[in-house]
This record gives sequence, structure tokens and C-alpha cells, in this order.
Amino acid sequence: SHCGLENVSLMWSGCEYLYYLLKHNEVCLPNEGLAMIRYFLLGDWHEQHAYNGIANEEDEDLLPFVSEFDALRRRVRLNCMDC
Repeated sequence: SHCGLENVSLMWSGCEYLYYLLKHNEVCLPNEGLAMIRYFLLGDWHEQHAYNGIANEEDEDLLPFVSEFDALRRRVRLNCMDC
């Protein structure tokens, strides 16, 4: 319990691939940036606060960054649809 999202196997997606590609190549991004890339598809976590039994304190610190990134991504997507 509370093992942290970092230790959970997620569905293999483009975001997960990009996360591992950046991490493996030691790209200079803060942990918050890597978390935004990896976790924004986990809407149940950052919108509904699911996975509380898995998330640890570090995940809770990253939650506002991921949530804000996803909100921004959605706003941009909606605006682009109006173009």
C-alpha cells in the first residue's frame, strides 16, 4: 500500500513511451514535467482522487502539476477545435 505511482505498471501508450524515452536519455526535465507527461491520462487519479491506496507523498506533491497540465491541455484542445 502507498507504493507510489512510479512503481506501478501503466498501460503502454504514447505518453508512457515518451516518459521512458526521456528518462532513459536523461533529458533535463524536472520530475514535475516527467509526471505531467506520464500521468495526465490518469484522470481518475488527478480528477477523482482515485488510487489513494497506491499514491504516496511524492505523488501527492506532483498532483497539482499534473492536474493543471491536463486542464491546460483540454482548454487548448477545445480552442483548436474552434479554429
